[in-house]
Amino acid sequence: MLNKGESKILEVTEKARHRVVAGMSWDPVEPTGTEATSQFFSSVREALNGDFVRFRANWGRLFRKFDDTDREVKDPNYDIDLYCYAYGEDGEFIALVDPTAWNAIDEEGAFYHSGDSGTGYSKHDDEQIHLELKTSKGHYHHFIFVAESDELHKFGKVAQARFRVTDCMSGSEFLNINLSGKEAQGHYAYVFCHIYLNGEKWHIRYLGDFCDKPEDWSEYLTKKYL
Repeated sequence: MLNKGESKILEVTEKARHRVVAGMSWDPVEPTGTEATSQFFSSVREALNGDFVRFRANWGRLFRKFDDTDREVKDPNYDIDLYCYAYGEDGEFIALVDPTAWNAIDEEGAFYHSGDSGTGYSKHDDEQIHLELKTSKGHYHHFIFVAESDELHKFGKVAQARFRVTDCMSGSEFLNINLSGKEAQGHYAYVFCHIYLNGEKWHIRYLGDFCDKPEDWSEYLTKKYL
């Protein structure tokens, strides 16, 4: 595995679409009392897709309380969102994929999100972004993966938060990172890794930086990493 700041060639299986997956997982909050009721209904909303459930979920948003950074302050769940920012050869920002329905896939169909998890109850990855490197050539040169807490919970409170990057065909892992530790205590966001094209080969660089949410993620990532 890579140490922070190190890079290596991404030895992806060169068949089909040369697909890799970036996966984020974490343990749910162990609920008690009214928190248990809240988490029960959160799980129901995730499991079902009926019109009634969507109505209830949207109706409930009217009563949510946010801080000045748009984070929900009452929800006891850990809601970690996974993002991927894509750039061109010269570092110009081109596309973003995130858990929202309107940003779940880019226009080229080169990378796409599995959908939002608001609780961490999945048995495997809670959120994933699939990246098709064969399709990406000619459109993108850089991908940077970011996770951000959508609730008023810093990463230091989140149990067993992990990030991995894996070859979809072979199952081999390029990165598998545990996000615990003192550095995670005071931050709401984490910049995982940078996948980039160097010549004809894709490379992966482990960034591993905790930070606070910048005003403009695309600009922040460009200035710091590209």
